[in-house]
Amino acid sequence: MKKITPFLLAAALISTASLSCKGGLSKTLTFSRDEIQSKVEEKFPIKRTAAVVTLVLTNPDIVLKNGSDRIALKADAEAKLPGSGLAGLIGLGSDAYKGSVLIDGDVEYDPREGTFYFTKGKIKELSIEGVPEQLNGPVSELADAAASNNLNKVPLFTLDEKDMKERAAKFLLK
Repeated sequence: MKKITPFLLAAALISTASLSCKGGLSKTLTFSRDEIQSKVEEKFPIKRTAAVVTLVLTNPDIVLKNGSDRIALKADAEAKLPGSGLAGLIGLGSDAYKGSVLIDGDVEYDPREGTFYFTKGKIKELSIEGVPEQLNGPVSELADAAASNNLNKVPLFTLDEKDMKERAAKFLLK
């Protein structure tokens, strides 16, 4: 799989990517934020569980920044303790804590499949209000696992083999 250069990513995801060959054939591929959003939403909600806590990520929102070669997404995050009322009994307070997570990742192109993927998701920010200190480690580990496993190789766009211009684009992007 090829990592998309900053120029190609910015051009393809934020505005357009123009691909051309000797014969003057050009193809403009446009990936809208909403198209990317709908592909990423298919992966949600994400639920990761450890012995002492469950992390649930919902409501992803794609964030595209001009000049960046990465895609970011912000999602709601909720850390839940197992069992009803258990937190109060062991002195941790609430059973659920809410906040948000910011994950960013690369866009890579797989020339065999002709598909652009969101890959290598990494946590940039994790903010969950009131989480007891002893749960910070497990919550962070679960968030990292969600970013690197659940959000790895999310298909964003596949070139259409039946479309002559997209087939040419696939050939040129090798």
